[in-house]
Amino acid sequence: MKRHFKKLSVALIGVIMVVAVCFGMFSGCGKKYDITAYIFAGEADQETNTQLVNAWAEQYAAAHAEEIGKDSISVGISFQSDTTKYFAELNRQLASGRADDVFYVSPKYVKSYAAGDVVLDLTDYVDWTKYDPNGLWSQSVGAYALQADGDIGDPVTYDTASKAFKTESGETASVYALPKDFSSFGLAYNRNFFTAAAKDAYTKETNTGGATTYPDGSAAPLISIGRTVNYKPFNFYDYATYEAALAAGDPIAKSAAVTGGYDVTILGWPGDTYDTGKEDIAATAYDESVGYVTYTYAEYSAMAWAVCYYAERCDMTDTNGDGQITGAERQTHELFTWLNDSAGYQTLNGTNYVYGNDQFEGTLYLTAWLLGNDAQIISDDYKSVTDPGDGSYGIDSEAFKEAYAAFLAFGSDWNANSYFSGSPEVGKDSIGGWLTFNGGRCVFYGIGTWDLATFNSARKEVLDVGIMPEPVSEDFSPYATVKGPDYTEVAYHNATLNAANTPINDTSLFAYDEDWNVIANDAWEAYQNERQDQWFARLDTVGYGVNADLSDLGEEDSWKLDAAADLCAYLTMDETTQLALTYAGSQLTTFVDQGIDYLYYKNDVTAPEGLTETGSFSNMITPEGNASGSLTVTAAEISSLSAQLPSGFNKTELTGEEVWTFATAVAQKMHADHTSAGGTVKSYIDTNFPSMSPYLNSYFQNENMSDVVSTAYAYKCLCLVSLRYEDRNLQLRMVSGDNGALDSCMYTYNSLWIDEFGATKGYTLIAWNANRAPGAWSRVLDTAVPDTPVDTITEGNADGSGWSGNFYTPSNFCEWIVKRSQSLLNAAIEEEAAMLGE
Repeated sequence: MKRHFKKLSVALIGVIMVVAVCFGMFSGCGKKYDITAYIFAGEADQETNTQLVNAWAEQYAAAHAEEIGKDSISVGISFQSDTTKYFAELNRQLASGRADDVFYVSPKYVKSYAAGDVVLDLTDYVDWTKYDPNGLWSQSVGAYALQADGDIGDPVTYDTASKAFKTESGETASVYALPKDFSSFGLAYNRNFFTAAAKDAYTKETNTGGATTYPDGSAAPLISIGRTVNYKPFNFYDYATYEAALAAGDPIAKSAAVTGGYDVTILGWPGDTYDTGKEDIAATAYDESVGYVTYTYAEYSAMAWAVCYYAERCDMTDTNGDGQITGAERQTHELFTWLNDSAGYQTLNGTNYVYGNDQFEGTLYLTAWLLGNDAQIISDDYKSVTDPGDGSYGIDSEAFKEAYAAFLAFGSDWNANSYFSGSPEVGKDSIGGWLTFNGGRCVFYGIGTWDLATFNSARKEVLDVGIMPEPVSEDFSPYATVKGPDYTEVAYHNATLNAANTPINDTSLFAYDEDWNVIANDAWEAYQNERQDQWFARLDTVGYGVNADLSDLGEEDSWKLDAAADLCAYLTMDETTQLALTYAGSQLTTFVDQGIDYLYYKNDVTAPEGLTETGSFSNMITPEGNASGSLTVTAAEISSLSAQLPSGFNKTELTGEEVWTFATAVAQKMHADHTSAGGTVKSYIDTNFPSMSPYLNSYFQNENMSDVVSTAYAYKCLCLVSLRYEDRNLQLRMVSGDNGALDSCMYTYNSLWIDEFGATKGYTLIAWNANRAPGAWSRVLDTAVPDTPVDTITEGNADGSGWSGNFYTPSNFCEWIVKRSQSLLNAAIEEEAAMLGE
């Protein structure tokens, strides 16, 4: 595209700004507006985005009034909150020539959009002296950077001398969108399942129905930190003991009997940290002195199974002695008391059981497990998913099979998948997902950066969210035996740290005091240190691009192209915008220096020399308190929060966590008063809680109190972020790329080939059979899957009779499904080639 000559002049005159907001399924507010934008945002973020566009329109009109020939800009915005609907409608609008001026661009569409002159190469249209793309996380801009040879995704920087984007090797790249966000999809857990009392219970409970033993055959507790335990998992939702499950034909119990179960050495608790002994240096934006308890696949799986087993079989009382926990008996939890009331027992989705996670085969979950085993699903040129023979990539590679088998076992053997766990609730549409975690009935949860703020409306005694590393390969286990991809026993041990290749039968790897504080020892640290750089979260991004049709506007309207490019940059690279979106919980800031402020916001926590602190997040309040570490409040403020503050909380000079307790109580009060208070958020806070006035978020302070429809909304009004230092540090480890990787699947023209791993094909795996009925194990074959397997498996009897159809091993499944996936990938490549005119 040829750059339009920019007419320069500035006139500061009175400005009238008009922004129209359109809702509904389709984009476009019509061309009666100067500029239109189609934005993907949930209801909670639509107001934030509207205000951001309002601010931009006012600023831009004031700065460019003479150039645009009038004193105002009218911007039409349309929203869509469903990803699938968003891109489906966008592509329809593009095909008909009626697309908005600014819209989302997915990395997978960059090549075709560029070839079809759908979006502009922004290199010559954005004022790079005003916006700094080199201040963003290194991989974020590269996701939209297309090189002349067709390569995409390499990190790029803007070279001011040549006025072009360059890769590390010096190649020029065209940038067709700018990253609105750069988000991680990591792993969260509910801290309420890991209180000191809960840890005591798990490590003392030996009534496990024969499912946990030490290597010498003696009874072991559900969890024995630092010692090897043999687990024989079974479907405890249906059976009280392993022996009962085995006798009844439970396929999971049967597989444990055949393969010997799992030998697992769990080294710690979720969220626990330790001092790595490394210096916090400026080479990274995060604090590398903080180490995290990191699990192998089997350790993570066993932890999920043990917690859920305890919740189902140990924490409730069989009051009538019939051996079943039903009806009102399910409201007799002793440790997990939140499950007994309206916030737990009768959750929003009516869930009655506790589950490990809701993971499924989609790339959101699977990618992290593959990366943790150094398994690559696709070739570097994104054209092949078939192992070339050296195991470097491919669905049929050994590394892929290992990780995929462990991933499947998490859901099946370990009963952890809420969608397919085998509980009496399986098959209900309500099971799994956000509501189950939000209702305190899911121990772990795959969590995107964009999810975190939504959990602020949950009661902390029901859901207290922490972040933890993704699991890694069994190669890092002190000692383990697992059911491998061929459904045979596979042994692992750390050859360096456990050269004897023996189970851990002593306390050498126990690193806790009596209160479950980490007291690390050299042997324990050695195992954990090896894991710190081996896990990876899936990174994702979506960007804003500019409609190439704007380049065809006549001279009178040519200013709109510059304005649209500036709006695109403003929504992605304006520092105030990034602050607003971070506080709103939409994302983590895309700026590295703001990320540093986000971590080291407290005055008494200093970033290492060489990292620049700008004070961007000086107004933030976290569970560690505010930046200064203290806050003076009034007795009147305390008195008005009697229903929200803990009993006996009457201090007016607050420090540390007390500041957080007070601030979150104010947020709860805001929500409680939102229908009766009237006025704006600012007037309410200034009048009732003046000590919180300095912490008002400028983007929300002028909103009506009636808009504070949730506690989460109140949190963003008051700049509250419910993540501790260790959690925020983990976010930065992921987004920096040291513990995060862009999903390689995002660069293919469509994702149909990876969708082959969905449940529609997984009927050949016990892991995805919702009933996992007694006798199913007898139908497992270790032979090749037929080209056309029976697509319906008919349930038979516990003795294996009366069945039709067969199950297959993960290894054979991969060797079958790779052919289908490669065929679909080939079709996607051909479709893209046709689009590119090749």
